[in-house]
Amino acid sequence: MNRSIYERVVRRLLRESSGESQAAFVQDLGDLKRAIMYDSSLLLRDPEYVKRMWDEKKNDALVSFFLDTLLAFIEITTPASAGGNSYGPCAGAWMVSAVAGPGYRDTIYGLGYALSPSGLLVPDRSSVKSRARSAWKRDASSGRARIRLDDREHDHKEPGNEYHTDDPSDDCKLHLDPDNPQLDFAYNVSGEESNLLFTLAGNHEDTMHQFGDPYLISVVERHLVKAVAPFWNKHYFGG
Repeated sequence: MNRSIYERVVRRLLRESSGESQAAFVQDLGDLKRAIMYDSSLLLRDPEYVKRMWDEKKNDALVSFFLDTLLAFIEITTPASAGGNSYGPCAGAWMVSAVAGPGYRDTIYGLGYALSPSGLLVPDRSSVKSRARSAWKRDASSGRARIRLDDREHDHKEPGNEYHTDDPSDDCKLHLDPDNPQLDFAYNVSGEESNLLFTLAGNHEDTMHQFGDPYLISVVERHLVKAVAPFWNKHYFGG
Protein backbone atom coordinates (compact mmCIF):
# COMPACT_ATOMS: atom_id res chain seq x y z
CA MET A 1 0.00 0.00 0.00
CA ASN A 2 1.24 3.48 -0.84
CA ARG A 3 2.69 5.08 2.31
CA SER A 4 0.58 8.24 2.09
CA ILE A 5 -2.58 6.17 1.66
CA TYR A 6 -1.50 3.93 4.54
CA GLU A 7 -0.93 6.92 6.84
CA ARG A 8 -4.29 8.41 5.85
CA VAL A 9 -6.07 5.14 6.65
CA VAL A 10 -4.29 4.82 10.01
CA ARG A 11 -5.12 8.41 10.97
CA ARG A 12 -8.76 7.89 10.05
CA LEU A 13 -8.98 4.70 12.09
CA LEU A 14 -7.38 6.37 15.08
CA ARG A 15 -9.71 9.36 14.76
CA GLU A 16 -12.81 7.19 14.44
CA SER A 17 -11.82 4.96 17.34
CA SER A 18 -11.35 7.96 19.60
CA GLY A 19 -14.46 9.76 18.39
CA GLU A 20 -12.37 12.75 17.38
CA SER A 21 -13.07 14.85 14.32
CA GLN A 22 -10.57 17.65 14.88
CA ALA A 23 -8.44 18.78 11.96
CA ALA A 24 -6.13 21.72 11.31
CA PHE A 25 -5.42 23.66 8.13
CA VAL A 26 -1.87 24.98 8.45
CA GLN A 27 -0.43 27.90 6.50
CA ASP A 28 3.25 28.85 6.33
CA LEU A 29 3.38 32.44 5.06
CA GLY A 30 7.02 33.16 5.81
CA ASP A 31 7.13 35.46 8.82
CA LEU A 32 3.59 34.44 9.73
CA LYS A 33 2.32 30.94 10.41
CA ARG A 34 -1.29 30.03 11.05
CA ALA A 35 -3.21 26.96 12.21
CA ILE A 36 -6.99 26.87 11.78
CA MET A 37 -8.59 24.09 13.77
CA TYR A 38 -12.04 22.86 12.77
CA ASP A 39 -14.53 20.03 13.17
CA SER A 40 -14.17 17.91 10.04
CA SER A 41 -17.48 16.13 10.64
CA LEU A 42 -19.27 19.47 10.40
CA LEU A 43 -17.31 20.51 7.36
CA LEU A 44 -18.17 17.25 5.58
CA ARG A 45 -21.85 17.31 6.47
CA ASP A 46 -22.85 18.71 3.07
CA PRO A 47 -20.09 18.95 0.43
CA GLU A 48 -22.71 19.51 -2.26
CA TYR A 49 -23.90 22.63 -0.42
CA VAL A 50 -20.37 24.01 -0.51
CA LYS A 51 -20.13 23.40 -4.24
CA ARG A 52 -23.57 24.87 -4.90
CA MET A 53 -22.93 28.04 -2.87
CA TRP A 54 -19.65 28.54 -4.69
CA ASP A 55 -21.25 28.03 -8.10
CA GLU A 56 -23.94 30.54 -7.15
CA LYS A 57 -21.29 32.98 -5.84
CA LYS A 58 -22.91 33.15 -2.41
CA ASN A 59 -19.75 34.04 -0.53
CA ASP A 60 -21.47 35.17 2.70
CA ALA A 61 -23.31 31.86 2.95
CA LEU A 62 -20.03 29.99 2.52
CA VAL A 63 -18.25 32.02 5.20
CA SER A 64 -21.16 31.40 7.58
CA PHE A 65 -21.01 27.67 6.83
CA PHE A 66 -17.29 27.47 7.56
CA LEU A 67 -17.57 29.71 10.61
CA ASP A 68 -19.81 27.07 12.19
CA THR A 69 -17.05 24.48 11.75
CA LEU A 70 -14.21 26.43 13.39
CA LEU A 71 -12.94 25.41 16.82
CA ALA A 72 -9.82 27.54 17.30
CA PHE A 73 -7.00 29.26 15.51
CA ILE A 74 -3.56 30.65 16.24
CA GLU A 75 -1.21 32.96 14.38
CA ILE A 76 2.45 33.33 15.26
CA THR A 77 4.97 35.73 13.83
CA THR A 78 8.53 36.87 14.40
CA PRO A 79 8.77 39.75 16.88
CA ALA A 80 10.84 41.68 14.33
CA SER A 81 8.14 41.45 11.65
CA ALA A 82 5.51 42.61 14.14
CA GLY A 83 7.35 45.40 15.90
CA GLY A 84 10.63 45.90 14.09
CA ASN A 85 13.80 46.35 16.11
CA SER A 86 11.79 47.74 19.04
CA TYR A 87 10.53 44.23 19.90
CA GLY A 88 13.93 42.58 19.81
CA PRO A 89 15.05 39.05 18.93
CA CYS A 90 13.43 37.60 22.09
CA ALA A 91 15.75 34.57 22.17
CA GLY A 92 14.50 33.45 18.78
CA ALA A 93 10.96 32.90 20.05
CA TRP A 94 8.03 33.41 17.72
CA MET A 95 5.30 35.69 19.05
CA VAL A 96 1.67 34.71 19.45
CA SER A 97 0.02 37.56 17.56
CA ALA A 98 -3.55 36.22 17.62
CA VAL A 99 -5.29 33.23 19.17
CA ALA A 100 -8.88 32.23 19.82
CA GLY A 101 -10.77 29.10 20.67
CA PRO A 102 -12.66 28.64 23.93
CA GLY A 103 -12.19 25.14 25.28
CA TYR A 104 -9.20 24.34 23.08
CA ARG A 105 -6.47 26.36 24.73
CA ASP A 106 -3.94 23.54 25.19
CA THR A 107 -4.48 22.15 21.71
CA ILE A 108 -4.25 25.43 19.83
CA TYR A 109 -1.19 26.66 21.74
CA GLY A 110 0.31 23.21 21.17
CA LEU A 111 -0.04 23.77 17.43
CA GLY A 112 1.65 27.15 17.89
CA TYR A 113 4.64 25.54 19.61
CA ALA A 114 4.88 22.96 16.85
CA LEU A 115 4.81 25.66 14.15
CA SER A 116 7.56 27.76 15.75
CA PRO A 117 10.87 27.00 13.97
CA SER A 118 12.77 27.53 17.23
CA GLY A 119 10.22 25.64 19.34
CA LEU A 120 9.86 28.80 21.43
CA LEU A 121 6.79 30.99 21.89
CA VAL A 122 6.49 34.37 23.56
CA PRO A 123 3.30 36.30 24.38
CA ASP A 124 2.31 39.28 22.24
CA ARG A 125 4.71 42.12 23.01
CA SER A 126 2.13 44.90 22.62
CA SER A 127 -0.81 43.73 24.76
CA VAL A 128 -2.17 40.53 26.27
CA LYS A 129 -5.81 40.01 27.22
CA SER A 130 -6.76 38.67 30.66
CA ARG A 131 -7.63 35.15 29.44
CA ALA A 132 -4.33 34.92 27.62
CA ARG A 133 -2.46 36.13 30.72
CA SER A 134 -4.07 33.29 32.65
CA ALA A 135 -3.08 30.82 29.93
CA TRP A 136 0.57 31.90 30.08
CA LYS A 137 0.46 31.72 33.88
CA ARG A 138 -0.57 28.07 33.53
CA ASP A 139 2.45 27.41 31.34
CA ALA A 140 4.69 29.16 33.84
CA SER A 141 3.39 27.09 36.76
CA SER A 142 3.34 23.80 34.84
CA GLY A 143 7.10 23.45 34.80
CA ARG A 144 7.40 24.07 31.05
CA ALA A 145 10.96 25.04 30.18
CA ARG A 146 11.35 28.76 29.67
CA ILE A 147 13.91 31.48 29.08
CA ARG A 148 14.00 34.72 31.03
CA LEU A 149 14.08 37.63 28.59
CA ASP A 150 16.12 40.80 29.05
CA ASP A 151 14.66 44.27 28.91
CA ARG A 152 16.13 45.64 25.69
CA GLU A 153 15.53 49.22 26.83
CA HIS A 154 17.55 49.09 30.06
CA ASP A 155 20.92 47.63 30.94
CA HIS A 156 21.75 45.30 33.80
CA LYS A 157 23.11 48.10 35.98
CA GLU A 158 19.66 49.51 36.60
CA PRO A 159 17.60 48.37 39.63
CA GLY A 160 15.40 45.38 38.91
CA ASN A 161 17.54 44.19 36.04
CA GLU A 162 19.86 41.94 37.98
CA TYR A 163 19.05 39.05 35.63
CA HIS A 164 20.18 40.95 32.55
CA THR A 165 22.79 39.07 30.51
CA ASP A 166 25.40 40.36 28.09
CA ASP A 167 23.92 38.23 25.31
CA PRO A 168 21.85 40.52 23.02
CA SER A 169 19.92 37.59 21.54
CA ASP A 170 17.61 37.38 24.56
CA ASP A 171 16.77 41.09 24.54
CA CYS A 172 13.07 41.77 24.13
CA LYS A 173 10.42 44.39 24.69
CA LEU A 174 9.10 43.52 28.14
CA HIS A 175 5.71 44.13 29.71
CA LEU A 176 7.27 44.66 33.16
CA ASP A 177 3.92 43.96 34.80
CA PRO A 178 4.60 43.02 38.44
CA ASP A 179 1.29 41.11 38.58
CA ASN A 180 2.10 39.11 35.45
CA PRO A 181 5.84 38.33 35.32
CA GLN A 182 5.04 35.23 33.22
CA LEU A 183 4.65 37.50 30.18
CA ASP A 184 8.37 38.25 30.04
CA PHE A 185 9.60 34.72 29.35
CA ALA A 186 9.94 32.67 26.19
CA TYR A 187 8.41 29.20 26.58
CA ASN A 188 9.81 26.03 25.06
CA VAL A 189 8.14 23.22 23.15
CA SER A 190 7.60 20.15 25.35
CA GLY A 191 8.17 17.57 22.61
CA GLU A 192 4.61 16.28 22.21
CA GLU A 193 3.38 19.10 20.03
CA SER A 194 4.89 17.79 16.80
CA ASN A 195 2.74 14.66 17.07
CA LEU A 196 -0.32 16.85 17.57
CA LEU A 197 0.51 18.88 14.47
CA PHE A 198 1.14 15.74 12.42
CA THR A 199 -2.18 14.25 13.47
CA LEU A 200 -4.39 17.30 12.96
CA ALA A 201 -2.71 18.39 9.72
CA GLY A 202 -3.04 14.80 8.52
CA ASN A 203 -6.72 14.83 9.42
CA HIS A 204 -7.06 17.94 7.27
CA GLU A 205 -5.49 16.11 4.33
CA ASP A 206 -7.94 13.25 4.84
CA THR A 207 -10.86 15.69 4.96
CA MET A 208 -9.79 17.46 1.78
CA HIS A 209 -9.43 14.06 0.12
CA GLN A 210 -13.19 13.62 0.63
CA PHE A 211 -13.85 16.63 -1.60
CA GLY A 212 -11.75 15.17 -4.39
CA ASP A 213 -11.72 18.09 -6.83
CA PRO A 214 -8.51 20.16 -6.33
CA TYR A 215 -10.32 23.36 -7.24
CA LEU A 216 -13.07 22.71 -4.70
CA ILE A 217 -10.38 21.98 -2.10
CA SER A 218 -8.87 25.41 -2.78
CA VAL A 219 -12.34 26.94 -2.30
CA VAL A 220 -12.72 25.15 1.04
CA GLU A 221 -9.30 26.27 2.30
CA ARG A 222 -9.80 29.87 1.19
CA HIS A 223 -13.11 30.06 3.04
CA LEU A 224 -11.66 28.50 6.17
CA VAL A 225 -9.27 31.45 6.17
CA LYS A 226 -12.07 33.93 5.49
CA ALA A 227 -14.02 32.56 8.46
CA VAL A 228 -11.12 33.38 10.82
CA ALA A 229 -11.95 37.12 11.04
CA PRO A 230 -15.55 36.73 12.29
CA PHE A 231 -14.43 33.86 14.56
CA TRP A 232 -11.68 36.07 16.00
CA ASN A 233 -14.14 38.90 16.60
CA LYS A 234 -16.36 36.54 18.55
CA HIS A 235 -13.83 34.53 20.53
CA TYR A 236 -10.57 36.53 20.63
CA PHE A 237 -8.69 36.25 23.89
CA GLY A 238 -5.35 37.81 22.97
CA GLY A 239 -1.82 36.51 22.56
